[in-house]
Amino acid sequence: MNGLVARLVFGITERLVGLAKAGDGATAVETAIVLPAFLLLLFAVIEGGLLFWTQSTLQFAVEAAARCEGTELEGGQSNAMRKHQRRQSYAASQVSA
Repeated sequence: MNGLVARLVFGITERLVGLAKAGDGATAVETAIVLPAFLLLLFAVIEGGLLFWTQSTLQFAVEAAARCEGTELEGGQSNAMRKHQRRQSYAASQVSA
C-alpha cells in the first residue's frame, strides 16, 4: 500500500515539475481559457445548491408556522407551538452540552 502511494505521489510530482519547466506558455494559455469557464460552472453549482437549500428551509418554516397557526387555542398559544418550543429548547440544550 505504501509503495502504491509513493509511486502515485512521485508521478504527480513529476508531472507538476514538467508543467513548471514548460517554457512555451501553452499551459498558461490553456489555463487562461479553461479556468474562467470551470470556475463559473463550479460557483454556479454551489449557488444552485444554496438556492435549493434556502428554498427548502423556507418551505419547512412556512409549513411549521401554518401548522402552528392552524391549531391555535384560546390561550393565544397552541399546543403544537408549546410542544415545538419544548423540543427546540431540549435540542438546544443537547447541542450546547
